[in-house]
Amino acid sequence: MSPSLRRLLGAPRHLYRHGWGWLLGHRFLQLSHRGRKTGRLHHTVLEVVRYDPATGEAVVMSGFGNESDWLRNLRAGSDIVVSIGRSSSPATYRMLPADEAIDVFAEYERRNIMVRPVVRVVLGRLLGWRFDSTDDARRRLAEQLPMVAFRPTRRAAGRRSAFVRAVTNASSFVDRAGQRALRSAEQPAEPLRSVRRRRRWR
Repeated sequence: MSPSLRRLLGAPRHLYRHGWGWLLGHRFLQLSHRGRKTGRLHHTVLEVVRYDPATGEAVVMSGFGNESDWLRNLRAGSDIVVSIGRSSSPATYRMLPADEAIDVFAEYERRNIMVRPVVRVVLGRLLGWRFDSTDDARRRLAEQLPMVAFRPTRRAAGRRSAFVRAVTNASSFVDRAGQRALRSAEQPAEPLRSVRRRRRWR
């Protein structure tokens, strides 16, 4: 994978890290989870291949298959918080059966026809074989790179775990910092003449 493509694919992660993840809308999400061995907090940014605004369910693909650390942490029982758009919430997950995953990815390709060549190149790197968007290729894709659906849950405040509180508070802090930076950037620059006049009287 070329350095320029690697930087492009890594851009969403940097946006979330600096509090600008909400700019991505519902195209990406940030998954917060605990390491199954270390217990450390991890944040993983994933592309959303399908989003249902009625239920808030977001479907993502495990780019490294069943060996992805975030997926193994989920299966080990980690609490999870999903940040997408301007909201963060604890969530549940389910694994998509192959037939549903095939339909989801076929629709994803139809919606993103202009970048289909790039998608095929990236998938070819991940899969180790040439992905050509045929039905057989999509079935192999669904078997090799599982899809996971996250759905937000709303728990009573007193029942929220310390993990959920910590992630939610941290996300709110980072989002506020990013929004303050955006407001500062939108303020018009002060004319140089007025700056010089004010400095003269200090």
